Amino acid sequence: MESIWTVFIAGIKPNKKRETGFLFGTINQENKSVCVLDVNQNGHCDNELQLIGKQQSFYPENLDKNEDVWVIIIVSDFDLVDCSVYVKSERMKCTCVLYDPQAFQESYLFLEKSHSAGGQQIVDDSLSGNIQQSVIEDVCHSLKFTNSPKKQIFDCSLNFVFKIVQIIVRYLGIMALSEFLVNCSQILYKRMAVGLAQGHVMCPSFLSQMKRRVDVIRTISEYHKQTPIMKLRYQNRIWNQIVDCLVGILLLMLIWQFDLHNKMVNFTLQWTHDIAGKLIVLIHWLMGAPAGLKLNVQLTQLMGQFFLYHIDLWTGYVALVQPILSSLVYLSIPISILGLSFQLSLLQDIVSMLTLHIYCFYVYAARIYSMEISAVAALWRLFRGKKWNILRERVDSASYDVDQLFFGTLILTILVFLLPTIILYYLVFLTLRFIVLSIQGILSLCVQKLNTVQIYTIVAWILKSNSISGSVIFNVVPCRSLQQSKYCLVLSMETAQLPLKTIFEITKDDDISEDSTCSLSLIFSKVLNGKLLFPWNSSSLKEKQE
Repeated sequence: MESIWTVFIAGIKPNKKRETGFLFGTINQENKSVCVLDVNQNGHCDNELQLIGKQQSFYPENLDKNEDVWVIIIVSDFDLVDCSVYVKSERMKCTCVLYDPQAFQESYLFLEKSHSAGGQQIVDDSLSGNIQQSVIEDVCHSLKFTNSPKKQIFDCSLNFVFKIVQIIVRYLGIMALSEFLVNCSQILYKRMAVGLAQGHVMCPSFLSQMKRRVDVIRTISEYHKQTPIMKLRYQNRIWNQIVDCLVGILLLMLIWQFDLHNKMVNFTLQWTHDIAGKLIVLIHWLMGAPAGLKLNVQLTQLMGQFFLYHIDLWTGYVALVQPILSSLVYLSIPISILGLSFQLSLLQDIVSMLTLHIYCFYVYAARIYSMEISAVAALWRLFRGKKWNILRERVDSASYDVDQLFFGTLILTILVFLLPTIILYYLVFLTLRFIVLSIQGILSLCVQKLNTVQIYTIVAWILKSNSISGSVIFNVVPCRSLQQSKYCLVLSMETAQLPLKTIFEITKDDDISEDSTCSLSLIFSKVLNGKLLFPWNSSSLKEKQE
């Protein structure tokens, strides 16, 4: 079977005077492809390119070069291109591909392919066979020998703003100041959280967002050291934060324009008192006959008075810190300058602080329920003549005397009659806990989306910029004559954009972990066993499952 060669002609304009010129480029014997990258009259090239053929206005009768591979390009009066490939003086069939190297040079994706040299496949895989290998590998390899293209208006405007941000960050000391504030805040948090279950509760959302902002500022100084695909990801990350700050400033202007800051303070204080009042009504309802259920009177009165006492403590605490809370809400408004994500992170921390009493009630009820379930399970095994083998983690047979069986059965009966009252209190506060976690989860999801939305990619895709091109399209170019078309097929190749979803997957920031939720089966198991549910750290949930 006769082999077909592929000739790539990189943006060589036809010679207006149709004079003879020498072709320089690269030859890939394995893929049977030739890349024509330069043409001149001197016969030598400054780049690391080899002489591969000639450009002429007519076909020569005899070849003046006896090379293994020799290419002749014929350009007619009407700029019709014809190409011939000679291998050891024998003419071969070929496919001639005309393309503009600047369009590929502007694309981060094609540049990444040229730098990776066989690394991760980041361009379109819809092409197949020799076309895919020749177009993607040979064209990307040829980018190493082409000059940098002129920037488009879109890229120039974005780079101008990017340079301004670099100057501001470098000369105003924002980087050092941000790192200092984050380090001081984290040290203060660790000192305050000693002995407060650090394995379950992570750093507050506001400090986590501040740490991410410092990381974004740090990437500005490392931008020019990265690979093309990392530069594209850094562009998304930096422009994401710029847009976040602009939206935050707009929100700040709206708050001050419509005098919303006073309303926010009053609403926060009123909402805190309303929650405490509704909890008192709820507990009084549980102390009676909720939904017609017959509960243990002594136990429900004891638990009700216990929770009412803590509500009184919470009400006194809120009255004590009310001036501080008002100042905190006022101080949170200027934080909008840092971005909308900071406002949402701070709101998430405020919700956690204002629902601390609900969390405490849930912990009390969950611990009581967990001890009740554990005791009932152990006594039920005793009632059946079984025991739990700790070493082998299984249930084995055991022998008990009459006194042990009597007291075990008696205590089991008492606990079973007390179980409905405990379950009711546990379910009520578990429901409240789920409501609070849902609010925090929505806020956390909004912050995560604000941190991961790819602003630069979306704008470039809408404006059809070459910077995110990752595929190619072909058009057939007419040949000079029917006879020449038997030996050469001429195609023009242009860059094309990938689907937006595919670009999102390629440019997704690896530093953002989206696995922040645990499975439903794990949550259901922890609810049945009375294990605590923590909102921020899913790994701690898995560690405490058993």
